[in-house]
Amino acid sequence: MSVPELIIGSLGIAGSLLLLALVCGAVAGVALVVWNKFHPPVDRHLPSVSPQVPVGRPPNTPAQ
Repeated sequence: MSVPELIIGSLGIAGSLLLLALVCGAVAGVALVVWNKFHPPVDRHLPSVSPQVPVGRPPNTPAQ
């Protein structure tokens, strides 16, 4: 086996692994988008860590 054959072979293996990673990433991305579309989170806001905002009232709402 010559050096150019070795380089071409290694580039082929690296290219096939890169293609496999891109396909797996695309499938995982589509799966996450579809999952979030049909299973939305109950509350999209994180809870407040401020002691000034009472629990149960979303931030930026006036006090009653």
